[in-house]
Amino acid sequence: MSVRRLIAATAASAGLAAASALGQAPAPSASAASAAAAPDFERIGRFIYAFFRAGGGDAQDLEKPGRAAGVPSALAVRAHRLTVRFDAAVEMADAVPDAELRAILDEAAAVHAAIAAWRGTDRPLPAASSSSS
Repeated sequence: MSVRRLIAATAASAGLAAASALGQAPAPSASAASAAAAPDFERIGRFIYAFFRAGGGDAQDLEKPGRAAGVPSALAVRAHRLTVRFDAAVEMADAVPDAELRAILDEAAAVHAAIAAWRGTDRPLPAASSSSS
């Protein structure tokens, strides 16, 4: 390691500006670099929690085998689109604007209300029945 690099590394880790005296910008600390690159887990975590609180889990339940029996096709398609949007938002996390997250949460509440109206109850969907002979 060259003397300049050694001085720059020492200055950066100690938070000193000595590296600039040598005409080099101090290297960013490892914690600052990882913080800038790390996704905002708190934001996406709040979104996931809010999605299920808004009833988005009902839309996901309709995706399970045997759970969508008798569901009107328009409602099943709407629930499927919501599930796809939710999965994409979670996958992309920080790249999704707040307005899109809000729109997904609004749609989750609307789909939940539509499922509840179709079923005639706001209770969770019943578990899929399994027939054992």
